[in-house]
Amino acid sequence: MAVADDDTTGRPNNFRPAQSSRLYEDVVLQVQKMIADGRIAPGEQLPSERELSDQIGVSRNVLREAFRVLEHRGFIRVRAGAGRFVRPIDERERSSLGNDAAGTLERASLADALEARLLIEPELVRLAANRRTNGDAKRLLKIAKTGNDWKANRAFHVAIAEIGGNFALRAIVEELLDLSQEIRQRKHYRNEASSDVLLSEHSAIAEAIAAGNATIAVRLMRSHLNATTFVIDK
Repeated sequence: MAVADDDTTGRPNNFRPAQSSRLYEDVVLQVQKMIADGRIAPGEQLPSERELSDQIGVSRNVLREAFRVLEHRGFIRVRAGAGRFVRPIDERERSSLGNDAAGTLERASLADALEARLLIEPELVRLAANRRTNGDAKRLLKIAKTGNDWKANRAFHVAIAEIGGNFALRAIVEELLDLSQEIRQRKHYRNEASSDVLLSEHSAIAEAIAAGNATIAVRLMRSHLNATTFVIDK
């Protein structure tokens, strides 16, 4: 059932006219804020396109772009023939990730992205160790030491995917990294020192790949990604 302007719980959930020059971004922010404020609960259905179009004052195309972004970030799910729903939070996520609904949804999406990376990137490291050239090894070692910000982190993981030589897997890794950036992965680290420690592991991974030692490179990558998951989940 669609959300009414004022439901029986007494939570006002009226949307306002969109104001951003990129209108779909304003819609995205409004939905996220309503989740954060408790005006739309996890598992609850969003109003219909017609209702939202009237309340926010944007076209349905703008709404669909906003929904695409929200679905990509893991905030909403589409049920065929039923509509769009805020991603539900199960008891495991609620107990391990906290009571803040919006923050919990962000961390749950990050956990999903990291789970996917744990399935993909160790095998990409294996491919890279087996396929690297001397030029690849030198370039990767240099990238591993260029910095510890998000841009450097992304460049390192994408470089491994490039050396692995599988364009489809590279595209998936880039998509997962961009998703993590959109959801502001850094704000879920306990502190900046933690991120520094994680990113300092790049050099060891790069050295294993350069030496062609796939076994060690895979182990180091799994440890690296598992450490990232540990930081975010705490």
